[in-house]
Amino acid sequence: MSLKHTIRRILREEMTTSNYIKRRYNCMDEYITKLENGEETIPIRKGQFDWINYQIIITAFIRNNCQDDNGYYDPNLHSSIMDIFGDRLYQWYYKDNVKL
Repeated sequence: MSLKHTIRRILREEMTTSNYIKRRYNCMDEYITKLENGEETIPIRKGQFDWINYQIIITAFIRNNCQDDNGYYDPNLHSSIMDIFGDRLYQWYYKDNVKL
């Protein structure tokens, strides 16, 4: 195999999202959709904490639902979840509490 083909193969493999990450993303997306539709609840009232603190609670529940280990707070995973789903979660959180 030529060097050019090898480089293309490596780049293609590196740029392809793993199935594990796809499954995690899909699980989180489904869980958040259920929250938005009222099919899933978090047993802490939305008005009990401000948005900053509630984000940590939300990500803990998402992680607990979508992986085999615990849902403890992890700053890197929390940041990644909020980067991807933060806008949707913000809208969901404020839907019943504050007029946007």
